[in-house]
Amino acid sequence: MKESETVSQSKLALQRFGKISRVARLFLQGPRALMYPDDPKGIKSWLEPVVCLKAHSLSPRASKSLSVYAVPNCLARKRTDAILVRNANWESGKDKSLCQKGSPNLPTITTIYTKVMGEKIALVHQLLLKVYQTLTNFSYPVEGLDLSGSSGFKPLPENAVIVSQGADYEFSRTSRFCYMELHWTPSQHHLEDFDQAWLALFDSLLKITERSSSEPQVQIVEKYDVDPSEFSKVLIGLPGFPPAR
Repeated sequence: MKESETVSQSKLALQRFGKISRVARLFLQGPRALMYPDDPKGIKSWLEPVVCLKAHSLSPRASKSLSVYAVPNCLARKRTDAILVRNANWESGKDKSLCQKGSPNLPTITTIYTKVMGEKIALVHQLLLKVYQTLTNFSYPVEGLDLSGSSGFKPLPENAVIVSQGADYEFSRTSRFCYMELHWTPSQHHLEDFDQAWLALFDSLLKITERSSSEPQVQIVEKYDVDPSEFSKVLIGLPGFPPAR
């Protein structure tokens, strides 16, 4: 194979993976509402997202999303109402390899829903409160616009980490009055209080959804603002997104 053909194939594989990645982000963020199979239109009841935690690792290349869904307050939610935990896993490394061979229509994602009741709800509630209590310690660079230009370039310190080999985390919270979203890469050598609280909630939700857990798994009807399957079809054939073969 000529060098130009190799470059062309590599570019094509990146374009395919770009399409799959955009669709995968919709799956990982999750649906805007959940309905039960016996009430697929949500006439009686439905559930909405409360909080979503995502972890993206480079080695192995994979993403995990853990979300909590609850009956909205407009339906007079009661303390005894169950909540659902959604566990979605994307094998992005596997999809990247598949994109070198062809053009898959959908990402390799598995999703399960687990019903949580009783004391486990109180546990999730307390862990989420802890995340908020430590949120004031979230570290971020305090900077405005970069007005210094090229002459204001500052060399990096000798111990600067250019590419992190750890995991990137996300935290998004929906409430009656606001929506917030955070993206960061924690220092594995010095976890802040917020990092530890986030990991405690993440690990708790993960354990709830494990197959060995006593909590029952349920079938759910997902409702998206933008349906991932239809979005994938729209992307095919657009500039930069080759047709499936």
